[in-house]
Amino acid sequence: MGNVFKKLMRKEFGAGTYERYCGYIYSELENRSQENKMIFEEMYVALKDKDERVLQGKRERLDSVILQAFGICRNYWFTAAAALTTALLVCLLVPGTWLLCLLLAADALGFAAKTCEYISNKYCYVDARIILIYKSVLDKLCPGRQEN
Repeated sequence: MGNVFKKLMRKEFGAGTYERYCGYIYSELENRSQENKMIFEEMYVALKDKDERVLQGKRERLDSVILQAFGICRNYWFTAAAALTTALLVCLLVPGTWLLCLLLAADALGFAAKTCEYISNKYCYVDARIILIYKSVLDKLCPGRQEN
């Protein structure tokens, strides 16, 4: 659970570098600037000497994470409907017992976890900007996609 973009960037560049990138993006927000040259250049320097196969692997991981984030956001409403349906069925099938409270609490906890995951992936402006910079660096270093 959590923000999939954040997980990818921490895996690719390390937690310290990721935090520094976030700080830079936040400072840009305060200055109302849209420049990302420092992050782009730093990523470019870190990746320019990598083998093309390694870069393709990084691009595949990036594509996978982007699809995963879209899937989380797209499937949230199905999760909400399932949680509501579960709560209604539990109320109908197990009325007035301590088991009702336990089952409803479990359903609510699961739904709360999915809601946190949805919010952290839907509204991750800073991470999305970092991911877009990362994608542009990979596109520059390894243009075109080689299919197997």
